[in-house]
Amino acid sequence: MVPPLAFSEQLLRQSLIRRQILPQFCARLIPTRMTQLLHTTHHLNTDPDSLLGETLGAGYRIVARLGAGGMGVVYRAWDHTADRYAVIKVPRKALLTDPTFLSRFDQEISALRLFIHPNIVPIIDVGRIGDCPFVVMPYLAGGNLSQRRPMSDGRPLPAAPSQLHRWLVPFADALDHIHDRDYVHRDIKPDNMLFNGLGIPALGDFGIAKVVAHATLSDQTPGLTGTGFALGTPEYMAPELIEGAKPSRRVDQYALAVMVYEFLAAKKPILGPTPSATMVAQVNQQPPSLKKLLPHLPDSLCEAVHQAMAKKPADRFASCRTFADFVLLNVAALPAEKRLRLMCPACGHLISIQRDWAGKNGNCPACTNPVFIAPNLESLIFPADRIAAKVGPGRATPIVSGLAQPDRVNLTVTPVDPTRIQAQSTPMQWFATHPAATFAVGVLATLALAGAWAAFFR
Repeated sequence: MVPPLAFSEQLLRQSLIRRQILPQFCARLIPTRMTQLLHTTHHLNTDPDSLLGETLGAGYRIVARLGAGGMGVVYRAWDHTADRYAVIKVPRKALLTDPTFLSRFDQEISALRLFIHPNIVPIIDVGRIGDCPFVVMPYLAGGNLSQRRPMSDGRPLPAAPSQLHRWLVPFADALDHIHDRDYVHRDIKPDNMLFNGLGIPALGDFGIAKVVAHATLSDQTPGLTGTGFALGTPEYMAPELIEGAKPSRRVDQYALAVMVYEFLAAKKPILGPTPSATMVAQVNQQPPSLKKLLPHLPDSLCEAVHQAMAKKPADRFASCRTFADFVLLNVAALPAEKRLRLMCPACGHLISIQRDWAGKNGNCPACTNPVFIAPNLESLIFPADRIAAKVGPGRATPIVSGLAQPDRVNLTVTPVDPTRIQAQSTPMQWFATHPAATFAVGVLATLALAGAWAAFFR
């Protein structure tokens, strides 16, 4: 027969530690020895592919997995110190087997942290999970450029040229900033052009992607990693990058021009049936005339786009800002947007938000999940993600900050068909939306722990 105390310790290990169901609730009921067990026997998972529920570094609790790719895995975390979301990026497992990767990672991240620019997503922290490094970046809830294009029935529509004023110059300045420091992004595309909650553009996917690139590339193969995936997206890759020439700042300018063309025409200038065919076409084919497709566009705009997409790098503009200035030379500016667009952390839909809704509660109209509008309009927040546990000597106290907001607002999905992101709910989020299950588990845990308490003092 298993002693009551041993049984209770097993219960804590299996039901509370691993599943992380009710750590704050149980901490109030158990004696010092078991409280210490709760907070000391949980060993941090170091697998970069399964970090949900872990707390990394200085209080970054992983609450959702946003996606994964050839470079690594991206998570959304709650930063308990700053009381806001953050993005955690970790390299994929295969890179960790390279003995030189970790040292190169540290060197490159140190260099990238020096890129301080209002339109570049900064690296705000770095750390280690065992031997696996991770990078912390701000969570930008305004979506990406793909999500901000006009859409109809899931298909993009041609955008008004005046819309270029909202993003072209900031992204061009950000690219010139990194180019002046001898760095090239190599993967400029709409999905990497991000916006914060206030609609301010920020160049993203620069940090970890470039570290991986520098760590795995050889001088003889500048366009391909050692594991065989292209550095870049074929539809936006400059011809010289495909041909294996040493990349210069003008490869990013080429991609920026492709984005402008696509934004205005609602179609990519060069696109083949396969990625390989697209890359061949980038080298050998000229894009269709933008002026013939859209005769109402200013001549200066069309000429600038085609010059920036010239096959020879020397025929392009000297800088991305010069290109942007020529594009906007005869394009009227737009007034500031009256409403903001914030991304639901569950389903990825962009939701239209009024500025006077700051600090109020609502429900996502797409997935019906409850959300809290950050007081600074930085993002939409899951209330359960703000629950923290402050652990003291022999005790744990639940903290819920800023959740009791009496005002509610009716949110509406913005008239843009966004690309969904995949996010996985944590157990705490599930229990937060299932009160009956929470009550039942609480009763069972109370009975089990009451027996353990009695056995402990017998």
